[in-house]
Amino acid sequence: MDFLFNQNDLTSTTRDIKEYTTPSGKKRYKFAIYVGKSEVTGESIQARKRGFKSYEDALKCYALISSKIADNTYTGLEIKNHKVSDVYRVWLDSYKDTVKTSTLVNVKQFFKNHILKDLGSYYIERLTPFKCQRVAQKWALELPKNI
Repeated sequence: MDFLFNQNDLTSTTRDIKEYTTPSGKKRYKFAIYVGKSEVTGESIQARKRGFKSYEDALKCYALISSKIADNTYTGLEIKNHKVSDVYRVWLDSYKDTVKTSTLVNVKQFFKNHILKDLGSYYIERLTPFKCQRVAQKWALELPKNI
C-alpha cells in the first residue's frame, strides 16, 4: 500500500520515526503520532508503535494511521492483538448473567483446565485452524468421553 505525502508531511514523518536498539542488539524503528484529545479526560492521545524491522515498514504503518486519523476512522483497536484469555474475560462478564451459578462454575472450570491452559496465551488474530485442530485432537485423547 503506497501513500502520498506532501513535503511538510514527509519532514514531520521523518522526525517522528526513531531508530532504537533492542536489548539483544537488533536495530528497530518506532514512532508516536498525535491522535487527538480524549472526550472523557481531555488528555492528549498518542498512538505509539514499535518493533518495525525497517524504516519503510514503520513509514507504511505511520502513513496508514495518519490517513485514518485524517479521515476520522482511527479507533486504536485496528492493530491491537487480543489474547484468548483477554477475550474470555470480556465474554465471561456478559455470559455470567445468563446462566445459573452451577453452570457458570462448570464453564469456568473447563476454561481454566483446558481452553485457557492450551490456548490462553495465543493471540486470536494469529490462531490458525491447524492449531485449533491439534488442540482438539489433544483434548479428544485426554478428556473423558462423557464431556
